[in-house]
Amino acid sequence: MNQDYPSDAYEIVVVDHGSRDNTAEVIKEIQQTSKTQASVLYVYEDKPGLHDSRHAGANVAKGDVLLYTDDDATLDRGWLSAYASAFEKYPEMAAASGPARPVWEAPIPPWLEALIGGSSHVGFLSLIDRGDSFQLSLENEVYGVNMAVRREALFLAGGFNPESFEQAWLGDGDSGLARKLTSRGMPIGYVPDAGVRHYIPPTRMTVNYLRDRYANQGAADAYTHFQSIGISKGAILRYAARIGIKYWAFWLADRFIRSRTSPRALSVQGRAVVTWSRFHYAARLLFDRWLRQLVERTNWLNGNTEASPPP
Repeated sequence: MNQDYPSDAYEIVVVDHGSRDNTAEVIKEIQQTSKTQASVLYVYEDKPGLHDSRHAGANVAKGDVLLYTDDDATLDRGWLSAYASAFEKYPEMAAASGPARPVWEAPIPPWLEALIGGSSHVGFLSLIDRGDSFQLSLENEVYGVNMAVRREALFLAGGFNPESFEQAWLGDGDSGLARKLTSRGMPIGYVPDAGVRHYIPPTRMTVNYLRDRYANQGAADAYTHFQSIGISKGAILRYAARIGIKYWAFWLADRFIRSRTSPRALSVQGRAVVTWSRFHYAARLLFDRWLRQLVERTNWLNGNTEASPPP
């Protein structure tokens, strides 16, 4: 990991989320040949939910602080020690994120570059850079590509809320965890020296990908709304009616400008897709008992996952 921190002070848990490649063989080789004294644990998780994989790692990890990243990111030097120092210095800090800066794997399309502008926070690409100063606040969020959380706080909050199940986005995931922590008065930090590089392939530089992310955001918004107020037929109908009355014209316009890349067209598409996704989520809640149970559930940790050697 090339970190400036004693190797016996951390362990690495690799969660294999149902892969069909040679991940297991690679981890076995690392376990057998690595010169570091840090333990490398392997967990295979074939459940479709992203939160299940995150919890699989949490259930076997022994550390007081859990650090998460994704398979499309690389860690800046000092990532581990920056988080370790921050959690030691601020015992009240329940969780933290650091910068996630882009590595573009292809030239950025002009329309995407214009859309991003000078923003240092690009949610649909999971990019964030809040500058060089440490921050600790009840307003901060966590980002799955680069985050840390005290194990005790994670279990107290009931874990991550669900995000994606295969191709469907059903919950508010990272932001839901932040909401559950801060609602308990547990602040979240921003650690500027704990950076990662997030690789952005050409497939994420398309209008279709942007629309998918907008749809995901709409589903997450609806999930957050109904988890906060509770589910009843009346509440669902009122929510859907308000959205339909306010945004039906955007839905109609979207049929004629879909995939256009002018700033105005992208703005209309974004509002149309987000609000239609909210409306559709509410409609599903009326008829889908499984989805209602998912929204009503608050604790997603069961603590029964065990680490296993690579098969």
